[in-house]
Amino acid sequence: MLGFPGHGTSAGGRAQHCCVEHDPRPGRIRPGFESGGLGEPARDCGLAAGYWNGWRFASSGDWRVLRVLRKSILASVQGKENMKKTNRATEFSNDLRTSLDRHKNLSMKIGVDQWKKNWRPTGIRNESVDVVGLRKDSSPLILIEAELRRDDPLCNVLKIWQWAKDGLIKKPFVLFQAFSKAYRGPKQGAEARARFLADRMLDDLGARAKYIPVPFKYDPRKGGKIGAGRRRYHAERLARAVIRRSRKLKLAR
Repeated sequence: MLGFPGHGTSAGGRAQHCCVEHDPRPGRIRPGFESGGLGEPARDCGLAAGYWNGWRFASSGDWRVLRVLRKSILASVQGKENMKKTNRATEFSNDLRTSLDRHKNLSMKIGVDQWKKNWRPTGIRNESVDVVGLRKDSSPLILIEAELRRDDPLCNVLKIWQWAKDGLIKKPFVLFQAFSKAYRGPKQGAEARARFLADRMLDDLGARAKYIPVPFKYDPRKGGKIGAGRRRYHAERLARAVIRRSRKLKLAR
């Protein structure tokens, strides 16, 4: 069975903290979070901060509860125009993939054959991951979600967790969840909830998954322009951080 070296009950196997810039906050996740603020695009999962306290999902019964919860989340956002990604988020994903493509030799060293934008498993229609590094057999090795201003980024963790539980992601993977500067202020509670849920995902999936939160300094202002140079600059810095951290992980191929 493939796995990641160092994963387990020790601190080395938990949610690891990775920064593009210096960030004094600890990588561990704790309950009692603040509620997230509003921003674009508004894709609130509708979950109060205290909702997760005391939850454990390892048992099949608890996982059924989580699946029902996920269906409720998806139903709550269907049909809303603001569910769609902004052009800025789309362009940032394009920039990120382009930057990763420029590091072809380093990508091959970490086991990535190609980078793909908006990847989704077979059979999934309405959801995708921003950028994914695929092995030669086209299975996902590295999944990257770039959170610019999303209200509840825990939805992305929950999505990938369910795909793994449903057998849509069969091989070990690492999820990089990058949080823009927008999550340093009123949205810090939303980031904390995502990290908390990721910790529960690791408890459940064990050696099949790793989770790396990556704060970065891009500051996409609410209602701001799509941008160009500054956006590409931060996408390149994030790409370098992902490759650098992946090389240290010694990923299973």
